[in-house]
Amino acid sequence: MTPEQLQAACEAALAKWIPRLHLRDWRITLVMEKPSPPFEGATVLSVWNTREAIIHVDPDYLAVHKKNADAEAPGQPDADKIESMIVHELLHICEQPLLGEMQRNIKWAFGTSKEDGGAVSGDALDCWMRYRESLVNHLTRILIEADRSNGWSA
Repeated sequence: MTPEQLQAACEAALAKWIPRLHLRDWRITLVMEKPSPPFEGATVLSVWNTREAIIHVDPDYLAVHKKNADAEAPGQPDADKIESMIVHELLHICEQPLLGEMQRNIKWAFGTSKEDGGAVSGDALDCWMRYRESLVNHLTRILIEADRSNGWSA
């Protein structure tokens, strides 16, 4: 798949899923460039109060994630992998308001480290980030499966 075909597939998935996830009032921009470390493949940066988001997709997304994607969904067509990636990133926009509240709860539950200026300890934050990714992955699979089985329309 060429970078142009990847971009077209991403744009088609955005057009399909933005209305379904009730993100029509958001200004979502697709940027075909490698995300900044530590992110790989695709990531989203969103600002809730202005309802703006930028989804960065590595032009080599399919090559970068072929091993992981094949392990999670063997034999899945490239177009389906791309659609799942876009739904995943859009779900991160949906869950973004929870971030501040969750960070406050983590600080309350796990405390903070005086060494790094009161920041949440790395272990607690890593655990929370793994949970978020797991939840978003799970919801992505549910939505994609519902779409495939029901012909869900916006």
